[in-house]
Amino acid sequence: MNADLERLIALQKLDSTADAARKQLASEPEHERVLEARLEAARQEVAAAKDRVAVNKSARAALEKDVAMQQGRLSKFREQGMAVKTNQEFHAIQHEIAFAQTEIKKLEDTMLERMIEADDLTAALKSAETQLAAETKAIDAERKSGSAAHIEMQATLERIATERAALVSTTAPSKIVPLPRTAEPSTRNSPEDLTNPIEGDAAETTSREPAAKRHSMYLNI
Repeated sequence: MNADLERLIALQKLDSTADAARKQLASEPEHERVLEARLEAARQEVAAAKDRVAVNKSARAALEKDVAMQQGRLSKFREQGMAVKTNQEFHAIQHEIAFAQTEIKKLEDTMLERMIEADDLTAALKSAETQLAAETKAIDAERKSGSAAHIEMQATLERIATERAALVSTTAPSKIVPLPRTAEPSTRNSPEDLTNPIEGDAAETTSREPAAKRHSMYLNI
C-alpha cells in the first residue's frame, strides 16, 4: 500500500478517535445533571418521609392532648357524681361520664392507628435514608470514574494532536512541482514584436522610438 495512503488512513482513525473523545467530553455536563437529579430525588424522598413522620407525631400529640382533656372531664364528672342528691342529677352525670368514656375510647383507637402508622413511617424514613446513602455512594463513585475518564480523554486528545501533526508533516509532498512561469508584460506595441524579438540595447532603443517609426521599420523588414 502507498505510504501516503497508509498515513491518510491513520489520520482518519485518529480523527475518529478524537471525535469520540470530544463527544464524550461534551456529554459530561448532561451526565452530571442526571447524577444530580438522581441525588436530589433521593434527598426529596428523605425530606418527604421526615415530613410524614413529623405530621404523624403532631397528630399523636394532639390526640394525647384530647385524651387528657377527656380524662380530666371524666374525673370531674365522677367527683360530681359522689355529691349528687337527685336521680336526675345522677343520670345527667352518668350520661356525661359515658360520653367522656366513649370519646376517650375513640381517641385511643385513633391514637393506636397513628402509632402503627408511625412505625411504618419510621421504617419508610430509614429506607429512604438508606437509599440516599447508597445513591450518594454510587454517584460519588461515578463522579470519580468520570473525572478519571475526563483526564484520560484530555490526554487522548493531546496525544492525537501530537500524532496527527507528525503524520501531516510526513504526508506533505517531498518535492514541490514548479508551476509554469507567467510571461512578463511586453513593451512591444505591434503583433510583429511577438515574432521578431529585439534583444539588448536595440530593444531598449526600440522601446523609446515612436510607434509609427517602429511600425514602418517592421514593415521594411
